[in-house]
Amino acid sequence: MKVVADGVDGPHVVRNEHTVSSGSDFADWVAPHLGVLSAMAIRQVGRADADDLVQEVLLRAWRGLATYDASRGSVRAWLAGILFRATPRRPRDVVLDTTTAAALSGVPELTEELDLAIASLPRRQLQVVTLHYLADLPVDEIAQALGISVGSVKSHLFDARANLRKALNRS
Repeated sequence: MKVVADGVDGPHVVRNEHTVSSGSDFADWVAPHLGVLSAMAIRQVGRADADDLVQEVLLRAWRGLATYDASRGSVRAWLAGILFRATPRRPRDVVLDTTTAAALSGVPELTEELDLAIASLPRRQLQVVTLHYLADLPVDEIAQALGISVGSVKSHLFDARANLRKALNRS
């Protein structure tokens, strides 16, 4: 994808010989990622606020479309980065509706116990686990989305796995 020009009606971007210059083009461009964005939003803020967060992400993505650079990562990674920057920090005592996230993710073997353990992870570990296992992003794209090094992503994944083992009483 490469930016052609910033038009009066918004950015005009060429993607595989297709111009993203209208709302419907943009909707088609982000549609494959909406399920994952919704699941990540639920995991971040709970079901009640997830739709509002996804709407905010899409608005920011549309406004910042000219900043997307395919050489720096996938569309999904770019949208995930926007989602995490748009997510308000939540108090540690908030319990999220995580069972819906498991249903949306298409991973039925996620149990409520595991969902609760994941929800209790520190913020950065939760973000890395969500991007790695739910959004299926490779480590380098997670690093790009979160603005951290590849080594930090690996460290957060290691720590998150250790915390999950501990929370689930497994060794």
